[in-house]
Amino acid sequence: MKRGKHIVLGSILIIFSIITVCINWFFKNSAGEGRSQAGSLSGICINEVCSSYFPTSLSETQPPSDWIELYNFSDTNINLGEYCLSDDKDDLDKCSLPPVELSPGDYYVIHSKCDEMAEEEAYLNFRVSAKGETLYLSSRAGGVIDAVDVPAMDTNTTWSRLPDAGNAWGNTDQTYQASNTQEELVQESVEKPVFSAEGGFMQMRLNWN
Repeated sequence: MKRGKHIVLGSILIIFSIITVCINWFFKNSAGEGRSQAGSLSGICINEVCSSYFPTSLSETQPPSDWIELYNFSDTNINLGEYCLSDDKDDLDKCSLPPVELSPGDYYVIHSKCDEMAEEEAYLNFRVSAKGETLYLSSRAGGVIDAVDVPAMDTNTTWSRLPDAGNAWGNTDQTYQASNTQEELVQESVEKPVFSAEGGFMQMRLNWN
């Protein structure tokens, strides 16, 4: 009799665990898809984010700054002057975008302010936190159209949609004003180091003749 009760109790715990995992998975994936679908209503989205960039060679022309890449995945031109970027949900108009006509399939990158930029260049009036934060793309006419939860990242890596305007995201090598691909994914796991000798103190015994 006791064994039967234990079996029933164990079965209930297993079912409860499975239900909990399924619920967590559903809400996690639904939130990510919802953010992606929000951008799809207007034909423009946040496509790639770099929270810390520093040039490593003389051939690189990007200024040392953080930046946000927008992508027009519609079949019509989009005037960026109708949109704003922000890292504050209570201040969606924080950074007004310039009145640039973005053609279908084109990218637009806006940098944070740095010394290498010309005075007339448009720039972000906030910094993208390297520790991670949420970014918002909003329309002056219709509120938030895209929101992205950016994780903490290393220098010169980006948080990118895979593929462009897709629902999935990944930590990649930067694809500045170019298509995001799975081949650029950064290896996130690091193998555990293997030591040739066990840790601890080494004792040395000297023999005096």
